[in-house]
Amino acid sequence: MGQPELSDSNNSRAWQLVIPQSLWSTLNSHLFRNDNDEHGAVILAGVTSTSTGQKLLARELLIAEDGIDYVPGERGYRALTPEFIAKAARRAQRGKWSYIAVHCHGGRNSVAFSSVDLASHERGYPALTQLIGRPVAGLVLAENAAAGDLWLLDGGRLPLSVLSVVGENLRLIRSDDDQSHPVFEAFERQARLLGETGQQHLQRLRVGVVGLGGAGSMAAEMLVRIGVGELVYIDPDTIELSNISRVLGSEPKDGMDRGRPKLPLFRRRSRSGPKLKVEIALTNARRAGLTPRIEVHATDVSDPIAARSLTTCDWIVLAADSQTARHVVNTICHAFLIPVIQVGVKIPVDQKTGEVGSIFCVSRHITPDSGCMWCNGLIDATELQLEATGDEGERARQYVGPDAPAPSVITLNGVAVSVGLTELLLSTAGLLEAAVSGTAHSGYLRYSPRSHRMAYDEPRKDSDCLYCGRNAASLFARGDDALLPVRPSSSI
Repeated sequence: MGQPELSDSNNSRAWQLVIPQSLWSTLNSHLFRNDNDEHGAVILAGVTSTSTGQKLLARELLIAEDGIDYVPGERGYRALTPEFIAKAARRAQRGKWSYIAVHCHGGRNSVAFSSVDLASHERGYPALTQLIGRPVAGLVLAENAAAGDLWLLDGGRLPLSVLSVVGENLRLIRSDDDQSHPVFEAFERQARLLGETGQQHLQRLRVGVVGLGGAGSMAAEMLVRIGVGELVYIDPDTIELSNISRVLGSEPKDGMDRGRPKLPLFRRRSRSGPKLKVEIALTNARRAGLTPRIEVHATDVSDPIAARSLTTCDWIVLAADSQTARHVVNTICHAFLIPVIQVGVKIPVDQKTGEVGSIFCVSRHITPDSGCMWCNGLIDATELQLEATGDEGERARQYVGPDAPAPSVITLNGVAVSVGLTELLLSTAGLLEAAVSGTAHSGYLRYSPRSHRMAYDEPRKDSDCLYCGRNAASLFARGDDALLPVRPSSSI
């Protein structure tokens, strides 16, 4: 997009901006008014570091009012007033946010900073960066393109690689020269639905799967075969004989009877012990021959290294049934602006009579803008505390009765996972109708197989929520400044 050649500071190559759909809609309404004029604003954002650079997480939009805050410039066409810049900078400094100055140019599919824009960055951004104590960026938008110039505290500069709009559809706006991923022949039929661009988006995605049991093993398999380019598998458990009917790719020789003790983690890879569920998923992925990059964590998601790996994902699939997993993933979703697909099945059975209650399969598409799992009663504080204290026996008694494992059936798992992964697929390609036309439901899908009924639970959101709220104390878009609910570790 005609950006200048910038330095490769701190072994980083680029930066990414993530914007929630609600903020993006407001920004677009301000910038693009069909008046062929230029308008401006400032975004305050959290920061997180990744292996490829910095990721900025948009938290708040400060609109620059035309003629008052955004006025004719001395050196260029328009500029933010010194008073508006100072006010926004003080707000960024107090809240410990990065500062991103935004304006628009004409055109649709390409955009670049003018020489006047770049000169203004060089005059003002080094001092502004030191004043705020956070990276400072310039962002210029056209209707379907973006260019960005990020200034780091050490004086390095990074170009924008992608702007991600996280809503019901996940919109990825990339630079003109970032179209280097051809569609593999294996995905040719799928690309007829998604288009080449949609398939390329999948190939660039990094998706985390939390829980590789009955539902998670299916999710992992589908993600590989739809062409996701990078995956993270997280699960501490080994295969048991009761898992064989549900975990894809598992065999009797991979498990051991529930009555026999499990081996320590360092011995689980021996032939005499059970295989890890992440091992089974990894073998399945390699068998497909589609060569995604896979990062494996044979631990639960409250491990700080495993949790940190999720913070660099574009999507998270939550297929674990613990309250701890829900709590950690919920925090990451809203603190790092990462959409989540949560899948599960509930099969209530009376332990005395054997009577089967109302079965339901759920697929919940949770976005940073939607209400979080705490707001919607999907995390039980009592069970979470029992898990934290390690009292699994007491937790089991409260859940289904003494020593009674919850029922689980592969076909029902398949319903929930297929719906959830189809939503991820269509969202990444921009094909979900609710975001396009408003005709589809946007809540949590619930399917009751005994009655052949589908329903939608509309998520609720509390304005003062610690996770999805926008109050000063909330973790929303805090990035690396957010305290994750993980186990203590001396390694990070």
